[in-house]
Amino acid sequence: MEIVLVTQARFGSSRFRGKILEKINKKTILQIHLENLKKSKLVTQYIVATTNEIESQIICNIAESNDFKYYKGDLNNVLSRYYNSLKELRPEYVVRVTSDCPLIDSILIDEIIHYTIFNELSYCSTSENFPDGVDVEVFKFIELEKAYLNATTDSEKEHVTPYIKKILNDTNAISQYNSNYNFNSVRFTLDEEVDLEAIKILINKVGINARWYEYAGFVINNLNLF
Repeated sequence: MEIVLVTQARFGSSRFRGKILEKINKKTILQIHLENLKKSKLVTQYIVATTNEIESQIICNIAESNDFKYYKGDLNNVLSRYYNSLKELRPEYVVRVTSDCPLIDSILIDEIIHYTIFNELSYCSTSENFPDGVDVEVFKFIELEKAYLNATTDSEKEHVTPYIKKILNDTNAISQYNSNYNFNSVRFTLDEEVDLEAIKILINKVGINARWYEYAGFVINNLNLF
């Protein structure tokens, strides 16, 4: 079974330009992100879906050096970027993550893939109980293709999966993967410069290979540091 993970990555950002190229302990945020993704045992292929920005070649170089394929596409229409990066492969399942989540958890990714396949779902994602920074979506490629062919609004094209969720809503083919504990007040995604300092603290205090709940627990128990 072909399960392809696509992570979206761009240089431009209205709040923190070039954020995924910032470094912690000599590694870029993007490299840390990709190295964590590669620990998955169920993903069969990886793609970095980047943009046609001039600066995106740096992203492509980092992707190649980590044995990731890459695709350059539309800056704002991320849905088309995803679809065009996958249309030749036509995998059964697609895993969607974003490159501003360097502490993404590969074991969690595999858990959601397994949950999706075992329950014969067309779409599954992390629930709101998880921290912001470990978000994962898994869906069938045929649902992505339907979205690409039929989505009309800017929001549906920019955020990739709104059309899929709208069409599958109220069916047994869509679900969320839940955590037993509510960590939705915790975040370790990279959106602004202050987030970079928080991620540095987590990597230096907890390590670069920890589980998502170890990071979340550290934040909750050391709020004074954040």
